[in-house]
Amino acid sequence: YPSLKDRIYGEEDGSLKLQSSNEKIPINVDCSQNDILDLLQKVFNTESTESIQALAKIVSSSSDVNLPEQYYQSFEKIPSDISIDLSNIGIWIDPVDGTQQYIHGTDGRIDENTGIARDGLPTALVLIGCFKIDDGNPVVGVINRAFNKKIDGHTWTGLIYWGTALPNAKFNNLSDVYKGNKRNDKQIFLHGTADVNTFNSILNDWIKMEVAACGNKLLSIALKQANITLVTKAAAFNWDLCAAHAIMLSIDGQILDLSKLM
Repeated sequence: YPSLKDRIYGEEDGSLKLQSSNEKIPINVDCSQNDILDLLQKVFNTESTESIQALAKIVSSSSDVNLPEQYYQSFEKIPSDISIDLSNIGIWIDPVDGTQQYIHGTDGRIDENTGIARDGLPTALVLIGCFKIDDGNPVVGVINRAFNKKIDGHTWTGLIYWGTALPNAKFNNLSDVYKGNKRNDKQIFLHGTADVNTFNSILNDWIKMEVAACGNKLLSIALKQANITLVTKAAAFNWDLCAAHAIMLSIDGQILDLSKLM
């Protein structure tokens, strides 16, 4: 879809600034293995090493992604006559939401009562959201939880969630992919580390849970593991919100800017 090439946005811009020269170089991985090797040597300011050669080989190799049948079945929910005007579509991407959790690389904690991923690798998500350029409203969201379940010391299985939020087409695969939903009669409020002491005096009859990563908190609400989350500081941006917002809208949920409602 070449028409979308100049309308893909995110926290990163696809380039790196070299410490040695302050030169900003674009990161392009759709070229040959030798070209990628040259790029990596420039980025790391070193001669070719065994590890850099191995990385260049991995990046340049193509791998087929075989999705389980449940994903293909979920696509059948969308009527064939539904279409999107690509000339009015932009894309927000966050390649690693929950960067610190990804860097620390711990297995993380899963709340046994709700199934909520509280921290660690399971909270590090890939977020891809499509929005309408003319009004900014999200229309499609895809969230990849690459670290969903650990199989062994170095292997994880993942889950991919999607949702559409068109006026006449609200669909998602949440119930097809996630089977952990339990009827929860508790009211659960999610917050981040910065908000630990902010809500002590309110919502006293709610369960308050500290959970990492903006996208992860919103996905937990979409999966009906929790009810609400609040962001009290400028810590959530379009690339954090767009994908989850579309999925929330697909189940008639919502993300609101409370400052505009007061």
